[in-house]
Amino acid sequence: MITTADIEQMIGAEVVDPDHHKVGKVTHVYVDSDTEQPAWASVRTGLFGVIETLVPLTNASWDHKDVHIEVDRSRVKDAPRVDPEAEISSEAQGDLYAYYGMPSGTAVPSDELGPIGSDG
Repeated sequence: MITTADIEQMIGAEVVDPDHHKVGKVTHVYVDSDTEQPAWASVRTGLFGVIETLVPLTNASWDHKDVHIEVDRSRVKDAPRVDPEAEISSEAQGDLYAYYGMPSGTAVPSDELGPIGSDG
């Protein structure tokens, strides 16, 4: 399980899917406002790493090198896009939870507990 203590170390880490395919690198982490636990990671994907996509951290693990997610790389590439620098709107959260087939929740950037991450 990933905890809030892991967030700063995860920034820049490689994200890998269940088949160990590289998905991208973590740029920000969002925390569930109810549980205060990491809920989503913004991951820089694409050929040149210019696309940011949110991936769920539910059941993800961190081995202090890579973040292992339970979502296939192709699913991540087609996920709805959000602004990684801002709090995720309720509508965008609903879209993400529905897309990934997850029960809804409320995520806020981790430094509002807004995002801990790189500036670019």
